[in-house]
Amino acid sequence: MKNLKSNNINKNKGFTLIELLVVGVILAILVATAVASMSSNIDETKLDKVSNDMAFIASKMMKCGVAKGGNFTNCNITTLRSREYLDTSWGDGTGISPFGGNYTAAVVAGNTNRFTVASTAIPSDAKCLQLSDRWTNQSVVAPTCNSGTFTFTQGTR
Repeated sequence: MKNLKSNNINKNKGFTLIELLVVGVILAILVATAVASMSSNIDETKLDKVSNDMAFIASKMMKCGVAKGGNFTNCNITTLRSREYLDTSWGDGTGISPFGGNYTAAVVAGNTNRFTVASTAIPSDAKCLQLSDRWTNQSVVAPTCNSGTFTFTQGTR
């Protein structure tokens, strides 16, 4: 009799397959939710970085234009670097945005009192529109999104 009871006790130890599957499914749902949340936060951080970088470039373009009496002709990333408004880590703006795209800055054709700043390789129209929303209330003209490129215009007039 004693032997039968000890066998019954041993059989009831541990978890059933269904219990293990339920725990596995719950863990998978929790991991998927956490990954989605982290991915969203990472993209938001990248958008913040693009926005800050573009504001920094714009401020240096303004400095270049003011030094030239309000004329932005020949003000661009390379010029900003050669005048030491930007350090050498900016290179020529190629491939340095958080999304792996390029930054450009140039005078507006036909209006030397204005310049554009752009960032390429924005991964989606939704993200590009988020950038546009951030710049809409700033002192910029026509923030636009086109095929993964976000551009705004700024200047003295």
